[in-house]
Amino acid sequence: MARIALYIARQMLPWFAFSLGAAALLFLVTQLLRVAPLFLGADATAAEIAADLLLLLVPVLGWALAPAFAVAVFAVGGRMSSDGELVALDAAGIRRITVAAGPVAMAVAVSAASAAVWIAAAPAACGALRVDAARLAGRAIAGRISAGSFVVPSPGVTVYADAVRGRRLEGVLVEDARDPGRPFQIVAAAAELRVEDGEAVSLAFERGDAFLEGGAPASIGFDALALNAPIGDAADALDAFLPEALAARTAELLGPAPKGVEEGDWRFALWRRVAAPVGFLALAWASAGLAFVVPWRRRGFAVACATILFLVFHAAGRLGEALLAEGALGPGVSAFLPAVATLLLAAAIIAAVRLPRGPSGTRRLRSSVVEKR
Repeated sequence: MARIALYIARQMLPWFAFSLGAAALLFLVTQLLRVAPLFLGADATAAEIAADLLLLLVPVLGWALAPAFAVAVFAVGGRMSSDGELVALDAAGIRRITVAAGPVAMAVAVSAASAAVWIAAAPAACGALRVDAARLAGRAIAGRISAGSFVVPSPGVTVYADAVRGRRLEGVLVEDARDPGRPFQIVAAAAELRVEDGEAVSLAFERGDAFLEGGAPASIGFDALALNAPIGDAADALDAFLPEALAARTAELLGPAPKGVEEGDWRFALWRRVAAPVGFLALAWASAGLAFVVPWRRRGFAVACATILFLVFHAAGRLGEALLAEGALGPGVSAFLPAVATLLLAAAIIAAVRLPRGPSGTRRLRSSVVEKR
């Protein structure tokens, strides 16, 4: 039995590696479209782009492991069925559930890697990527400012400079209208653009005056003054894929949600890191059951069932997030919904196929005893 399990596991490895690479590339390309403005606007070098793509690949691997493993299971199971190997094992008296032990054991091993990615590696990579995003976005803002032109590098902030030398501006005029009811202007001899923590940029002014409008107008002279502003649309594009909850360390998710983050989203981020490896196991074991335990007679029907299993796994994840947003489900239930839905569907398919209806319309069990003619 161990030899059979090891044989099937070895057959799965090339398929798993190929499917993992293809799935990771597909996920990476779709997410890269969202963050492409970050690289283009900052005039990033090839080395910087490669480093950030490697960081982006880490959380992408967490998503790609489950479908890649399922593809490997169905590919090997289908080949062994078409080559008659499963029939030969049946003739040798080896139970199908024993044949599936190889993929099941391999799934347990890969689930440990999935847990490591979701709980530790992906948050660390996302955090590093967000830090680099702030740096690149600050550079992109600096790149938009040109001498003798009025530029809006961040929503509500307008900048004019007589001369631009790298990140140093000379003859600077800045209007901050982020609060329409209380806009103000700053005129300074020079200013330096700096990237601050918290995904913001700062203009450090030297020798100038600030004019405050609205309410009681005021004018203030200064030798040094700093103005902070958000890094703009580039960060919003990255936030769509890497919100703060994804970049937070798992230990931080055990505490209260930070300001600006919904408590439900914060709790869901924690539960999803726990549920993702469980969901991987659910899809892997369900795929092993359908590929090796069920004695398929029609290949088209088998392919249809495998496709439905894929769709239900991913649709249940999206449905859980939608129901969480509407308040219909809690964070924990929403996170575990894909695993539960996948196992229930697989159990229903296996029961329906292995317990066919007889001529009288009642169900009859398959007998393991061969009747002598």
